[in-house]
Amino acid sequence: MRKFICGMLLLSICMLTACSKGTVNGTGDKTEQNTLSSSIQESVLNLISSIDISIKTMTKGTKSNEVVVFANFPSREMDLERKLTALRIVNQVIRDNPSVTTITLWDDEISAKEFAEDGAQDVEWEGFNHRVAFANKDERGTRVFYAIGRDDFEDISFGMAPVE
Repeated sequence: MRKFICGMLLLSICMLTACSKGTVNGTGDKTEQNTLSSSIQESVLNLISSIDISIKTMTKGTKSNEVVVFANFPSREMDLERKLTALRIVNQVIRDNPSVTTITLWDDEISAKEFAEDGAQDVEWEGFNHRVAFANKDERGTRVFYAIGRDDFEDISFGMAPVE
């Protein structure tokens, strides 16, 4: 799956680069456009990097196969970047802990700790604004659900079939 995402993002970079090379402002100066293009490329390369993302993992209560993960995610305005980061973290956790069946991702460490210690019982309703995604792994594969709101999720688990 990582190869698919990398391929799609690299294709996007190539398209953005090609578009930026043909654009010239009224004075014939390409400097501003080249700066924008290089910052976009830098952002995309950071997202598809093979370097592990820094995360803090906690087990949920006494269940060793359920983990709660805290990480620094991009801002909510950067929806695509948040989704890609969530997918990378799920892959990273499953790679390092193959026995994990449930993963919950948070962008606030306090809310993540509360959820890890007592499940949903001690987390205030506003605390669920910090839940970024959750993933379930079973014999059919891994399903990742991205939080659109406190209780509204979007399935972003394309290409995450079980390993054969």
